[in-house]
Amino acid sequence: MAHVRSVGLVFPVLLIALVLIGCSGGGSDSDRSDAPTFAGAAATAAPAAASASGSGSGADALFDFSSSPDAPGAPGASGSAGQPGAVGLPGSPAPAGSAAVTVSNSLDIQVQAIAALDRIIVRTVDMTLVMRDVSEAVDEIAKLAISSGGWVVASTRNGNHTAFISFRVPAEGLDTKLDEVRSLTVEVESESSTAQDVTDEYTDLEARIRSQTASEDALITLLDSVRTVEDTLKVATELARIREDLESMQGRLNLLAQTSAFSLVNIFLNAEPTEMQVTAGSDLAAAVGEPVAFTATFEPPESAEDFEIEWDFGDGSSLGIVRRTAATVIEGQRITSTVTHVYRSEEHSPFVVTVNITGLGDSGVSEGEDTLIATVSEIPVLDVFAGEPINVEAGEDIGFAGTFTRPSGVGDLTYHWDFGDGSNPVEGVLEEGITVAEAVHTYVNNRPIPYTATLVISGVADVGEIEGRNSLTVRVREAEGWVIADWNVGATFKNGIQALSAVGVYGVQGLIWTVTLSPVWIVAFIVFGIVRWRLRLGRA
Repeated sequence: MAHVRSVGLVFPVLLIALVLIGCSGGGSDSDRSDAPTFAGAAATAAPAAASASGSGSGADALFDFSSSPDAPGAPGASGSAGQPGAVGLPGSPAPAGSAAVTVSNSLDIQVQAIAALDRIIVRTVDMTLVMRDVSEAVDEIAKLAISSGGWVVASTRNGNHTAFISFRVPAEGLDTKLDEVRSLTVEVESESSTAQDVTDEYTDLEARIRSQTASEDALITLLDSVRTVEDTLKVATELARIREDLESMQGRLNLLAQTSAFSLVNIFLNAEPTEMQVTAGSDLAAAVGEPVAFTATFEPPESAEDFEIEWDFGDGSSLGIVRRTAATVIEGQRITSTVTHVYRSEEHSPFVVTVNITGLGDSGVSEGEDTLIATVSEIPVLDVFAGEPINVEAGEDIGFAGTFTRPSGVGDLTYHWDFGDGSNPVEGVLEEGITVAEAVHTYVNNRPIPYTATLVISGVADVGEIEGRNSLTVRVREAEGWVIADWNVGATFKNGIQALSAVGVYGVQGLIWTVTLSPVWIVAFIVFGIVRWRLRLGRA
């Protein structure tokens, strides 16, 4: 029975031994008891440890040695243009004489150099550059990164217009490499550099690792003295948890060391645009509150297909943006669609109006701009008075005399009289100094509704053609007949006819009433009644 019980304990004990071997990673007691230092921790890190999650800073997001296919030592990474290929992190095996050895040795040297510094700094540089040839520039920058012992993290290209490349280089050689990159550019549009001090985090991780390592050694010692399977399992569980924490902290420690030793550079590349001839148009004068139309002509490269036209009207208002263009009768020339703008004030006039046109095509980016001057002013006012209302007889000649003001800056004045009866208007030019517009007209037909005569004064000012107008009413009555010594023959004859007509009407009416009410009719009616009465009696 004792033999059976002892055999039953063999399997749990073997299982615990396997768990312990897996937790300890197969290392000896002396390996576990060594306290990790900055250089030693970085030099012995495995790629899997570098990917472990920990109390994070921005360095985790910037560079992940375990998961990025561009990172040295990433499984399955293959060499290509601009990338170092499958190389190992410090401490990982690499074939002698290969590129992996070069990068691995460079990592070891850089990490050890960082360990000698008082502060641990993670640097990141972001740049936007203008290049003559974007594709060629990406390849050149990748070569610079590799030649310095670094590697390309990522790169993308968008045709011949734009590209992006991200790489890491040794921290102590960062400024030199940035100067070499700048020498390849046409223009540095923007550049920013950030430095993150991770010294406190690194020191804290070292202390926690030492503490956890001491706890691990104590549990291993305790494991030798336990007597029951239950206690053995508890100790093994705690050992597994501590080992997991140690691996996580060790991975974070390695990441800080490596990102401190190798700075990250992110570069956005834009192709240098070719020049394009643009004509914004002639200078113009505009009136406050009136819409102004703008169009431009330009000569784009043959390959350009898409265009963006931006109008800056110079008064601080929002940009006017259009994208539609059309070909003109001139070969190779195009015209933009019209954009309108209203100036709300003449303050700060004249305004400089700028048009900027960008074209995209297979040959790259093309740009051009031009300007014009817009002089804005208030519209001069032409005050016009056509005259007082007129009451005339049909066929009578009427003299019209409208008055107006002549504001300064207004010339080439003309007048236009419209009499409202469908006749031809009267027009003319007003000489300098004249402020009255005269005309003569005859209304042929009378009518109960008055006519409306309108005077329009037009002139030319800096803002363009202006006008003022005013109207008056003309009541036309029927024309009177012949008059002799204050005796109007026509009116008298008319009155006589009207009087005779009245007499005739009244006479006929009297005759009708007389016949109707005559006594003869009354007597006849009485006799007719008596006769009928007697006839009825005789029959009875």
